[in-house]
This record gives sequence, C-alpha cells and structure tokens, in this order.
Amino acid sequence: MKLDSGLSLQQEVGWDRATVRAARYLAQCQDQSFLITSSGVAKLQLAKWCDHFPTVWPTVRADCGQELLPTLLSLNLGFTFTSKSELSTLFELGTDLSIATFANSCKMGSHLRAAQACGVTTVYCDSVEELGKIKKFHPSARVIIELGTDSSTGGLASSSGATMQEIPAILAEATKLQLSLTGVALGLTCTGREEELETLMAAMAKARQVVDLAQSHGHILSVLHLGSICHAGTVLSPTYIEAVTAALTSVADMAVEADASHWIVAPSVTLAAKIIAVRTRMQPDLPIQYYINEGVFGAFSSVMAGDTVAAPLPLGGGRRRPGMSLRCMETQIIGPSGDELDIVEGDALLPRMEEGDWLLFPCMGLANIEEFGAVQKVDGSRMGGIRIREKTEGMQGVLPVEMAWAGGRALKTINVDLDLGEGKGEAEGGKEMGDMGELAVGKTCIWEDWSTV
Repeated sequence: MKLDSGLSLQQEVGWDRATVRAARYLAQCQDQSFLITSSGVAKLQLAKWCDHFPTVWPTVRADCGQELLPTLLSLNLGFTFTSKSELSTLFELGTDLSIATFANSCKMGSHLRAAQACGVTTVYCDSVEELGKIKKFHPSARVIIELGTDSSTGGLASSSGATMQEIPAILAEATKLQLSLTGVALGLTCTGREEELETLMAAMAKARQVVDLAQSHGHILSVLHLGSICHAGTVLSPTYIEAVTAALTSVADMAVEADASHWIVAPSVTLAAKIIAVRTRMQPDLPIQYYINEGVFGAFSSVMAGDTVAAPLPLGGGRRRPGMSLRCMETQIIGPSGDELDIVEGDALLPRMEEGDWLLFPCMGLANIEEFGAVQKVDGSRMGGIRIREKTEGMQGVLPVEMAWAGGRALKTINVDLDLGEGKGEAEGGKEMGDMGELAVGKTCIWEDWSTV
C-alpha cells in the first residue's frame, strides 16, 4: 500500500533530475520494461546503515548485481560468497579476499582449495563431516559455526546450520583436528519489523550459549554474524533500532557483522513497467486492476515465495506530467501471463492511470532480472545505468488480445544526446524526443557518476 508522502519522484527513488528525464524519454518511445541502476543510492543506504547500527559491520553477498560490485568494493564492506563462480568474480575484481567469507556450509573440496589459493581465510561449517573436509583442503581456515533456524526462533526452518544438540560434537571434533573456531553465524532473516524482535532476542541468547560452550572447550569465538536484521523499504522504528542496540550489549566482546545486501543493494535498482490494460470492476467497491508487462513469472518471481513488492510510483512525464490525479484509490497490479497466480500487488494505493502509463517499482536490486539486456557503459553521462528487457517471444495466455504482453516486437532506436544540451533527436518513426543523442535500446547503460558522494 502506498500513501502520499509529499516527496517528489526524485526524492522517492534517490535519482538526480537527469535520470528522471532519461527514464521518461525511454518510456515515451518503446514498450519493453527497463531497469535503472544508481550506485549513488547504494552509498546513501550505507550511510543510513551506519547511523542506525554503528557497531555492526555490514556485509553483502557476491551475487547481488555485477554492475554494482565495483561500487560496493569501494565502500569497505565485507563480502560473502557461496560458490566458486562467485569467488572467481570477486578475485577478478581485485577484492581483498582475506576479509571475504565462504558462507556455504557444504563445500566441495576443490572449491575449498581454490578459496585457500585466492587468499580466503574464513569459511562456514555446520557439521562434523565438514570439519574433516576443511582440515584436508584448507587446514589454516578460520571456521564460523553456522547455526540453523527453526520454528523455535521464528521463520522457516533452514536447510543448513547446526542444531544446538550438534554443537558439542562439532566443538570436540574441532579440538581433535586442531582447527581454529573463531565465530558463530545466526542466519537471521529479519526485515526490520518490531514483531521480529522476539526472534532476534532468542537467536542472540542462542549465540551466547554457543560462545560460552565453546569457551569451555578451549575455543574463543570472537565474531558474530547476525544474518539479515533489516530490509530496504521497511521503515525502522526507534523501538526496533534501540532493541537491537541493547541486544548487542550481550555480545560486546565480539565483532558483530550482519548481511546488508537487501538494505544497500535493493534500493539502487528500480524497475519501470508499462500499464498494458486497465480494468474497472463492475462493483464500485472493488479495486481497479492495472495489468503491467512484468509479472511473477519474471522480475517479480520472489512474490511466489511470499515476498512483498515495494510500493509502486507513477513515472509521470509526457502527456500526463506528474500529478495524474489528486485522489488515490485501491488498485490491484497484475502481470501479463493470464495466470490466476500472476498478481504482483493485491493492495496498492495509486492515482487514476491509463493504458500506456508507466509505474516504477523501487527496491528491485535482488530480484529476478536476468532477462534484462547487458549493461554497457556510456562515457560522459551522469545519469543512472539503464537496461532494457531483451527482445522476447510473445507469451501464451488467456488474456484478451489487447491485454497480452507486447512481446516479440523489433527493438527501436532512440537518438540521445548524452550531455542533454546539444542537438535534437527523434525516436523511430519520427517522433521528436527533445535534447537527446544516439542510443540503441536493448543494449544500453547510461551510467551515473557519484564519485563525489
């Protein structure tokens, strides 16, 4: 649900004016949905994290967007990876892998050997068997015990992680093999809501038990990785922040880390989707239905797993410049497949909109966006990176023809002046586009320079 915040579109999504203009120009002259990436937003999110949790070192996953990795590397973040391919990506970017963590509790021996060769010093473990593998392939590793989550601490049971009953055997085996146990990982999946505080407190108490038990076996655990303690898009209340800060006093003797992938990365990518049909229901008390050209079988696949979508925003511009309507109404946002499960958002407050208008969906940085076009850097531009969904075949569905997704169309060419100050351009077909130069839609990135942020 979205209420009027009184903020401008630029403030809502964290763009500069040039990026907003570029997004509106693209929406006017082509039909495919597109992504806009701004590395500056990631930097702003990190600053907010440091304000909220100054004693918690943020880590990010290596699979959270390759075009953002160079920016993330410059922010003094910790990195976690779970596969050899992610290790290779970090290595090729020149990452200091001595502070990276192999956060997979069931690793192939060859992958452990590769991690050691690349300088990785910290690995996860959740079983006696894994300790034997670590001893054989990376005996100098610092081992983090990964604890499992279950219904007793809230959330769904995890497929990895040791139970409290297994901890004594792991500690004894580590002593026998003379391995270095240095920390514990909780694997929390909190989004930042107050009702999750009980889960967080229970997990912290569990960690304290493991630390004390490890000390009795001669192991000093000095690192605690919490997992996820908040998500972008969640307004963190003072109560939540204060409770987390207070809970951390119980582990004041440890270096505390947490996964900030969603908090830092997700807001840096925004999806623009086109409204392909509008349906007003027969009963006046039922919501208006907006059909868009993205759905749960594409970029919004996380909805099928129970995730929620950030409140959408009208892109505006063109013939319907900013204020489309002063009154917001209840709407449903539906994908293009015709499947009854293809509901992107069942309860959103939006103004009256029409077919052909565009919606922006913030916080898409960790979504299913593999089908969007490759990123290319365009020198001299200060706008956000833009990727257009690649050409696709028409989708089969049960929607009427006018509501079907416009797939399989030839990609158009937009003429764009990257300096936004010289010349005139026009879209294919002669439609004037204003001050723009040449840019091929489908293989496009207009990169934003936030080096001074």
